[in-house]
Amino acid sequence: MALFTDKQLIGIGAVVAVGGYLLWKNGLPAIGKAIDPTSRDNVFYGGVNAVGESVTGNENWTLGGQIYDWLHPNEAADLGLAPKAAKTTDTITGN
Repeated sequence: MALFTDKQLIGIGAVVAVGGYLLWKNGLPAIGKAIDPTSRDNVFYGGVNAVGESVTGNENWTLGGQIYDWLHPNEAADLGLAPKAAKTTDTITGN
């Protein structure tokens, strides 16, 4: 019993051929840069930020900036850029 049919082998060969051509044409550094976690050209960085920009309507939105804003809620207010966040308490009041 064959592991792959003839059609499957042709499909696999075509994928390998196209992938090999792209590697040869663009080189491995281009692929490495696209997945490098420290690069702003990283496909994941660009994808997450594009979705965030689309959802918020803010063309300068970044995930890192949003996380910073969550961790520093009153910093923009202290600079006069936004209203102060509501104060919360850590104590539980009882009857």
